[in-house]
Amino acid sequence: LGRTNIEVPVLGIGGIPLQRPAEDEALEVVCAAVDIGIKLIDTARGYGDSETIIGKALARNRPSDVAVCTKSPKPDGESMRAEIETSLSNLGVECIDLYQCHSVRDQEQLDQILGPGGALEALRKAQDEGLVKHVGMTSHRFDAMRAAIETGEFETIMAQYSFMDTDAA
Repeated sequence: LGRTNIEVPVLGIGGIPLQRPAEDEALEVVCAAVDIGIKLIDTARGYGDSETIIGKALARNRPSDVAVCTKSPKPDGESMRAEIETSLSNLGVECIDLYQCHSVRDQEQLDQILGPGGALEALRKAQDEGLVKHVGMTSHRFDAMRAAIETGEFETIMAQYSFMDTDAA
């Protein structure tokens, strides 16, 4: 997965749809996904209760090779640290495999993330503390992704890819 050492198949499960069904049904979906061999579970702080649902499902059954990924749009370090701690609690894990700066829109936001007191600083500290293994970024904007890649700071860049929503620019 990107420049991480995480090995995953092509398919994973995402947290956005877990907001729609009742919690017991969402738990069944996550457990079934793990049972059939899904090795990547991706969610975000902004996806309703999906982190909590995933955490409950993983408490039932989490093979050691399932990578848990989440993300937050908070660009400053103090807010990102709070998000990391909330994610750890919600997911019921001691370490998150991949934490991503979420939905980076432009150079200004990227500069804030990378600058002194920015989100990247909090993520690096969390890495040093063993709370986060890898750091990535997500965006729907090609120019923001290109700028992020050029920094060399992120191990993954998640791009929007959807037949339903072709507005990425």
